[in-house]
Amino acid sequence: MKDVVAPLLDEKGFRARNRVFRRVSNGFEHVVSFQKSQNWSALYKGKFCINLYSHPLIDGYPGFPKLPLSSGEHLFSRRMAVNELQDQWWRIEKLYRSDVREIEGLLSRELDLWFSKTESVKAFSENCPSQELEFKQTASFLGVLPCWLAYAHAAIFATLKKDQCAMKMADAALLASGPQADLFDENVREFKQAIFDRLAQLNP
Repeated sequence: MKDVVAPLLDEKGFRARNRVFRRVSNGFEHVVSFQKSQNWSALYKGKFCINLYSHPLIDGYPGFPKLPLSSGEHLFSRRMAVNELQDQWWRIEKLYRSDVREIEGLLSRELDLWFSKTESVKAFSENCPSQELEFKQTASFLGVLPCWLAYAHAAIFATLKKDQCAMKMADAALLASGPQADLFDENVREFKQAIFDRLAQLNP
């Protein structure tokens, strides 16, 4: 499979380190990770899955990890699977040609589609969903809660110095946070204060 996967991902700009492939795309880090199961039950033993991760390369905002990112800190994620399955694992030792073709097809078709949502910081900000249903659908597609998608838009708007949009999306994140309201209340207050402080320095 390595002879198929490595050239395919190399052509798309990914660079390999062990079982992890990374690239940087206009302000986002993209990752394709071949994860070996750590679960020793009969269902998962000796199997692997393929995970996609994406994260805006910004920090300094409350709730966002500091750069460089560590494993598990990427905001957006998806596990690759066929036929709308939520979870798919392949055998490591008994990987048939049909499995390799299936994986090659997934990486050829689904990978570009999923990463297209975070192709660049500029495009991400310009394509901010305007309707609640569209927002929920985009959040589900990117594997994140709507409140975190809204907060990501707020942080990126702030990075691009679009302060009014940033404030609006921070409020939307708080409104969508539900059970995480306490966490987001603190994040949003710190976030807004940082913008106020920056504006005060620009307009003393």
